[in-house]
Parts: sequence; C-alpha cells; structure tokens
Amino acid sequence: MKKLVSVLLVIITMLTVVAISPVSSSAYEKGARLVVWTPSASVKKVKTLCNTFAKKNNVKITVRSMEVNDSASILLNDPMASADVLMYTSDRTNHLVRARCVVPLSSSYVKAVKKNNTSDSVKSVTVGKKVYGFPTLTNTYYLVYNKKYITEKQANNLESILEVCKKKNKNFVMDLSNGYYASSVLFAGGLRPNGLKGAYFDKQKFNKYSKSTVSNTLKAFSGLVNKYKKNFKDLSAENVSLGFMKGTAIAGIDGCWNAQINKSVLGKNFGVAKLPAIKVGSKNKRLMSFCGYKMYGVNAATEYPKASQALAYYLSSESGQKTLLNCMQDGPTNKKLSKAKSIIKKPEMKAIIQQAKCSVIQKDILASYWDPVATLGHKLYTCNPKTTNFTKLLEQTIKSINE
Repeated sequence: MKKLVSVLLVIITMLTVVAISPVSSSAYEKGARLVVWTPSASVKKVKTLCNTFAKKNNVKITVRSMEVNDSASILLNDPMASADVLMYTSDRTNHLVRARCVVPLSSSYVKAVKKNNTSDSVKSVTVGKKVYGFPTLTNTYYLVYNKKYITEKQANNLESILEVCKKKNKNFVMDLSNGYYASSVLFAGGLRPNGLKGAYFDKQKFNKYSKSTVSNTLKAFSGLVNKYKKNFKDLSAENVSLGFMKGTAIAGIDGCWNAQINKSVLGKNFGVAKLPAIKVGSKNKRLMSFCGYKMYGVNAATEYPKASQALAYYLSSESGQKTLLNCMQDGPTNKKLSKAKSIIKKPEMKAIIQQAKCSVIQKDILASYWDPVATLGHKLYTCNPKTTNFTKLLEQTIKSINE
C-alpha cells in the first residue's frame, strides 16, 4: 500500500511539472544549458525553482544576480554577453523589441499568458500583435498612513487626510516635484501617455483628453495644496518613512518597494490604500498611479529558445509568482493570486492589486516626459491657484515633453 501511494505521488508530481508548460519537454533542445538573471532579492528562491525545473526537464541552469534595469541595459548593448532568461521592466519592452533583443512568444505560450494574467500586465509585454515576455510581478505607489490618526474612510479622500494633518499638526508627504508622482494629478484629469510616434519614436502620444477637465483638475489639486500648505510637504519619497519615524508625518505617497520599512516603523498602525480622491467641481476624481510590470523574457541570441521559453513560463507561473512574492515587495500579475486570500490578507498586497486597477501602465514613456511633469508638479505646489492659468500650464507641459 505504501509503495502504491509513493508511486502515485511521483506520478502526480510529474504531471504537475508537465502541466506547467503548454509545450512538451520533449520539444526542448537536448543538452540545454541556460543562464538566468534575476534580482538579488530573488536569487535564492529562483535557484530553488530552477533546480526543480532542471531535474524534471534534464537541462542545466545557472542563476545569477542582476537587477532589472541593468539586465535590460546589458541585453541592449551586448546580447551575446547576456543571460538566456532575464527579468526586465515594462518601460524597456519597446526598446528591447525594436532592437530585436527578445524572442516573441510562441502561440501556445501567448494563449496561456493571456488566460492566466491581468489584461494590463499582458499589454505591458505586447507590441503590435506579438507578446514578448511572461508577466511576473507588478509594482506601483499608493497611500501609506498611520491608523492611529487616520481612519479607513478618511484615507479615501485627500482633503480629509489633510484636515486630520492640520488638526494634529502633522504632515502629509508627497514628492510632487517628481514627474513619476506628479503624473497622478494629470491621470486624475483624464490625460494618459498613449504610445510613441514619429519616424524615430521620439514623440510622446497622448490619449484624447479634455483640456478643460485636466486643467480644472490641476486647479483643484493646487487649490487643495495651497489650502493646507503648512501640512502638505513636497519632499522625496524616503521622507514618508522618515516622517513616520520622527513622528512628524502621518500619511504620504510611497511605493510598494518601501512596504517593509513602513510596516516596521508603524507596526499595528500600518495603513495602506489606493490613492485618495480629490474634489473637482461637484465630482470626486481619484489620483492615479503609474503601474510598472516586471517580466521574464528570452534573449533573442539564446541557443536554446524553446527551453528558455519553457523556463521563463515556469518562473512566471502561478506557483513561481507565489514563491517570488515571499522575497520581493511587488504584487502578482496572475489572476488567481490577485484574488487569493493568502495574498490579499497582507494589506500592502491588497493595496497593490487595487491600485493597479487605478493606474496607467508604465510603458512607452519618453525620457523627455519626466522633467516637464516634475516642473508642473512643483508649480502646482508653489503657484497661486487664484491667478495661475492652468490651461496654459498644461499646454506648456505637453509642448516641453515633445520639444
């Protein structure tokens, strides 16, 4: 009986591994020797995953530490010196595709990727009609607050938060002079970056937006900042956790990558939620974030494209993502994990998943986008909202991006 149970367990394990990939392991290149690059925080976990894959599929895998921005840069400059499988970010997708550095996925993988992952994460790896990577993780920024002072209901509205700050003589921190965070106000008004244009992809496209709606949103936000100027602090994001430590701040806009430090400082009073709404005329408009995605892609110069795609798919699978979530401070792209109780019981994970639904994909953003939007954010903080022409300010920002 024990022997029968053991045999059944082996069979079940083998079926589970085979089911991970839509392509049979018999199709992988014989004697494949793969190199994987993954962020330093995930090396230990990824080695464990790769060991399991290697044993079941008769391939050899070497795992090395490489941060996502570095991996994309090296791949662009020297594909032959790069790993077979590597993690990169959504804002590098088009650069890598145009340089023909990454392999488009075979149709069987595309079908699986679309079925298993959120639509925005799939869009982040899609160029034209082809998919070029396996969505794995998502990261964004959101509201962090001290529950000792601010209730969950108050956290839903920026003016309510600022009113508490005023009464308690505490600060709200946001890096408004940074284009990454200042974009949240433009997005609330309905403006979105929408791809690149021009012969050299050197112009930023935007969606069809209402200039008056965006301008009114800028005016409303600036008016709110001006009203609570003593308590709204335009400071870099690290000042959120620093303010919590010193007791000077009770709320701020910070990224999920700082979740652990904010949790350790606030303890049981750690509060996190999607970005708050502001009042624009008679309507509430929610601030929206940039949402970036991380994916495992396959080097176009690899000798083993089939085995590499199978491994990348395995690392980005539901079980692979669940393993990575234990060592990285990002959220999942897998649909099932986004609803799993074991995941969303962590407040920061729940906030990432909720914020991702109120965000803009960080993809196809010109390098020239950031400084003009940073300047806009700074002006929203320093200007007199009663005398400022916000339509002109918006027009100047768009013009500066594409000059």
